Amino acid sequence: MTGPVYHPDGPPASHVEICNGVQTGPAKYTSASGTRLDVKDWGFMGFWVDVVDTEGGRLTIWDGRSYEQAILEAEEAAQEWEVEARDMVTLK
Repeated sequence: MTGPVYHPDGPPASHVEICNGVQTGPAKYTSASGTRLDVKDWGFMGFWVDVVDTEGGRLTIWDGRSYEQAILEAEEAAQEWEVEARDMVTLK
């Protein structure tokens, strides 16, 4: 049996990563109602959790400002996809 996949036709998940960075400009959101810029997180440290597949593709499954919540989300995703969670966070 092969491992779980996050897309029925996609490659299997390799691992889950917790990453971080500081937003240095406005975020651009596009929806059916148009495009808007959001500056609420500009200058703040943010964290996100990616599921990485065996071909290097990424799917961001969570983002926010809480490192603690990122850890919880990564652990839950790693259990769901039956892979390891890797903490790639660098705090400067």
